[in-house]
Amino acid sequence: GSVEYSITWTSSNNDPERHMTVGVGEAAFLGTGPAPASSSGSYNVEVTAQSAVDAKTVKTNTITSDGFERRGFNIPQNARLVVLDGADVVGEATMANGKASIRVPEEGLFACVVTLPGYFHYFDPECSSKRREKNYALLSPVLPPGMSRFVLQWGARPSDLDVY
Repeated sequence: GSVEYSITWTSSNNDPERHMTVGVGEAAFLGTGPAPASSSGSYNVEVTAQSAVDAKTVKTNTITSDGFERRGFNIPQNARLVVLDGADVVGEATMANGKASIRVPEEGLFACVVTLPGYFHYFDPECSSKRREKNYALLSPVLPPGMSRFVLQWGARPSDLDVY
């Protein structure tokens, strides 16, 4: 037999400039309002897309693994980066060669969303526009039902962590 069901999303937030985006196993509210006024400063949110499996840069025409099978698959398109300041979309960019930079109005923290078909969405509420700070979006391939992947992210030390 089969089971039929439907899902209805509701929110107590009535702001028409916010909407929910639903990815594989995840949901987030994103803004669609106008970008904040530009400043005279030179600030950018710079993000590099990396594989959560092997930490290699995720870009088109590269072979990657899902972490379970030895076979690889070719990434058919570049990831997409959206930078938000609260409910406002500051900018969007295609991540050519696995990297993108979006100009922002001030130095500080912004939310970043990175999407790529075949991968879980990446959301970071604290992407930095501070100079010399690096932001990485760790993308995990969508997994088969019943499988899980935990991705830990930390600074330069320790350089690696093995868990058995």
